[in-house]
Amino acid sequence: MILIEFQCSSESLLVRTYVGNLNYPSFSVVFQSTGDAVTYKRVVKNVGSSLDAIYEVKVNSPANADIKVSPSKLVFSAENKTLSYEITFSSVSMDWPTIISSTFGSIEWSDGIHGVRCPISVKWRQGSSRDSI
Repeated sequence: MILIEFQCSSESLLVRTYVGNLNYPSFSVVFQSTGDAVTYKRVVKNVGSSLDAIYEVKVNSPANADIKVSPSKLVFSAENKTLSYEITFSSVSMDWPTIISSTFGSIEWSDGIHGVRCPISVKWRQGSSRDSI
């Protein structure tokens, strides 16, 4: 994974994180081999006016990848409340060194009325260090 450092000028705080943890609404993962796993954290906010909104996740895993989301249900008890979830991507068994250029999937959070879709791109790379974008 690519490790980046940046400094928040207002607090002079040095922050180290992986590029994949930058809270983008999409996910990109690069696996080095079968059996690799990557976990990212996301923070989401209820911008709607409905209180007690309950969003459940639906996972559409890319081929040869397994996705786990925790928690699988987000319960917003107040307007503008923020919650977080973790998503773990695992490379599953395939005939190595078969190289798949990319596969795609998504997760979707839905309360039955509103939906938020997060696209996922997964790539396997052989012969170089593992990183993710």
